[in-house]
Amino acid sequence: MKRRVNKIPVFFFILAWALVSCSDSGEKKAAEDFAINKEYERGPIKVNLKADKKELTIAEKLNVDLEIRIDRDHEIEMPDFPESEQQFKVADYHDAPSRLLDDKQVLYVRKYVLEPFLSGDYKIPSLKVLFWSKSEGRDKAHEIETEAVDIKVNSILAEDMKDLAIADISGPVALPPPDLTIPLLIGGGTLFLILVGAAVFMYFYYFKEKKKVELTVPAHELAYDQLEALIKEDLIAKGEYKLFYFVLSDILRHYIENRFRIRAPEQTTEEFLEDVKNRDALDSEQKSLLTDFLAHCDLVKFAEYVPEGPEIEKAFNTCRDFIQATENKEVQVVQPEGTEAAHDTV
Repeated sequence: MKRRVNKIPVFFFILAWALVSCSDSGEKKAAEDFAINKEYERGPIKVNLKADKKELTIAEKLNVDLEIRIDRDHEIEMPDFPESEQQFKVADYHDAPSRLLDDKQVLYVRKYVLEPFLSGDYKIPSLKVLFWSKSEGRDKAHEIETEAVDIKVNSILAEDMKDLAIADISGPVALPPPDLTIPLLIGGGTLFLILVGAAVFMYFYYFKEKKKVELTVPAHELAYDQLEALIKEDLIAKGEYKLFYFVLSDILRHYIENRFRIRAPEQTTEEFLEDVKNRDALDSEQKSLLTDFLAHCDLVKFAEYVPEGPEIEKAFNTCRDFIQATENKEVQVVQPEGTEAAHDTV
């Protein structure tokens, strides 16, 4: 993957150093840890509730992350964020792409941006996450719940301004002798603001473009990386046939979600195939291939069927060939941290 690199003139680096107070606060914030980090664990699931502030003003926003790590043979249901008169307003939220971890778990992250209405004592409400084993189904779901977290929201007025009163008008004073101090200050200040604006624009433009290039990857390249990682785990040699098929089918389901915007990972096989049947994104041959592939995977995952070597190889090749046949470099997804650029084939 080619990367674009913008060169900032030395002049702007010198200016940025002189104006370190303008940019230093942004850099420090990026390096700081979350002010709140609550951890909850139950069986195969671990939940972290994070917030970037314990205290804020009504002019600020609160960023909250809900991170969920769970064994790959389980599924989850993200919680709804309850809202009431005395709680935060959800200004925005989104789910980061889920990714496989080295410890055979899946990481899910939901990010919230919260806004307060008035100053006072607020709470991040308790959030309830449902989870269940894929082999047992949602009917036997369990739950894990976070605690409510106290947040202080302050007024933007200082305490000593609450009793502010208008003072008497002062008497007339003599005019100062004319000099060039004020015009020079005005001219110098104007030039200073222009240079500051140019430096800030270049700074944010550079890092925005860099992030855009570095952190996105075509959906099929991400799927190839995951297939390669699955091969390296050598699950078949270890006799873990069921786990191999769980991971293989999850890779294809997540690829379909990223490539065609079909919520494949959250549906049962029957729901998914019914959804695919009503869409024009795939042709009849691809739909038939998916039906046979998922039926074979379910047979191993849920019916205790032990596949032979040729069947395993065929299942893997079917997944890979489907991805190759539907590649589209224009469909980009966020590349998980630590993932290398994908190969053209697996």
